[in-house]
Amino acid sequence: MLTRSLFFTRRSSRSLVHRSVGGLFLFSFLSICSAQNLVPNPSFESYSECPSLLTQTRMEGLDGWYQPTMGSADYFNRCCKRACGVPRNVLGMREARTGNGYTGIICYLKEKGKKDYREYLETQFTERLTKDHVYCVQVHVCLAGSSLYATNNLDIFFSRFLVKSDNDKCLEQVPQLSYQDSLMSDESRWKELSWTFKAEGGERFMVIGNFKNDKNTEYKRLPKEEITNQPFDPFKVQYPEAYYYLDDVCVVDITESGKCEWDFNVTKPVADKTVQPPPAEPASGYDITQKLVLKNIYFNTDKAILLPSSFRELDKLFDFLSAHRNLRIQITGHTDNQGTSEHNLVLSEARAKAVKEYLISKGIDEGRIESAGVGNTQPIATNETEEGRQLNRRVEVVFVK
Repeated sequence: MLTRSLFFTRRSSRSLVHRSVGGLFLFSFLSICSAQNLVPNPSFESYSECPSLLTQTRMEGLDGWYQPTMGSADYFNRCCKRACGVPRNVLGMREARTGNGYTGIICYLKEKGKKDYREYLETQFTERLTKDHVYCVQVHVCLAGSSLYATNNLDIFFSRFLVKSDNDKCLEQVPQLSYQDSLMSDESRWKELSWTFKAEGGERFMVIGNFKNDKNTEYKRLPKEEITNQPFDPFKVQYPEAYYYLDDVCVVDITESGKCEWDFNVTKPVADKTVQPPPAEPASGYDITQKLVLKNIYFNTDKAILLPSSFRELDKLFDFLSAHRNLRIQITGHTDNQGTSEHNLVLSEARAKAVKEYLISKGIDEGRIESAGVGNTQPIATNETEEGRQLNRRVEVVFVK
């Protein structure tokens, strides 16, 4: 049995559950609708760049969706001719339910040293949910062919605030919606999961994934023979996990209509001749003779937890280092002069280390990266203004051959 980390530098119906939080009811759904879907990019068709790697801490530029934990969810699209293509990719053979793209997450992983590992998808609604309004919620899932396990646990959590964790374990929030019906083991077709949800009011964010730990997750080992003693083929590897593709997500106000009839506009697949594969190597982009001040790197106030808005810039650095393996880097964290010097030194060291660990998690060898913090000892602007302090709060990179 193989784990994905060996090859891809990756981490490698009874009834729909009725919970009291927010008021959840059993409901029968049609698969077609007329109200406004509050989920941006619900079919995962809009993206800023074609995915090229299976290791996607930011899902390769997928618009409107991001990851609340360090668990690495994935984005698949027909434009990719490599590991994350559609319909064929290294996790299975699955045509998109509609259009050309879908996402994927691990809902259960049976791997030593990866207890309670989870992956999630998070999005921000186009408008806040209205108090006491009833919403229909739909998610379409399909088990990936590479999975050696299947589960019947998939949950949805609604929140007024952004959900964020600095590890890859189960989120601690209690989901309002849970699917715990029959085992989700079908690899040949998309399965529709449907609920209704009565809003408490003000919910703006939605997180999809398995919120139960390994002990409380129901799973089953599938009757598959392990592939052994054969030449390695990345498209035939099996993994000790329950990995699910997700497509067509819907949250629609049905307070007046009483029924969900959202129509996911089926987009014809893009013909192969129109697909532009991603470039073989990223553009260089950096002058290695100059000190680099990383832009758009954000942390929680007085913390060393990277925010998702930082991932795009860090992934550019990752791509550069992947293409220039003769380079090492020195990462230095800086702060403004607010707070004590001792505190600022510790904070700057922790933030530089967070950037280092992110790059390592993507696949850069640890021996190529050094990190340190110098606190507020090396300002590049005045600390008398907020603009100046903002410039002083920075992360710098020096390239070393």
